[in-house]
Amino acid sequence: MAYQYLSFCSNKLFYEMKLIYNLKSISERFYRLNLLPS
Repeated sequence: MAYQYLSFCSNKLFYEMKLIYNLKSISERFYRLNLLPS
């Protein structure tokens, strides 16, 4: 029971970190695009 809970928490944490990383990279790309002269 405890092991299942721990694995669930670690999977959730990993997923959230991946999501945050993706959002950061996407926002950085948009920032660079906005910096380019149109």
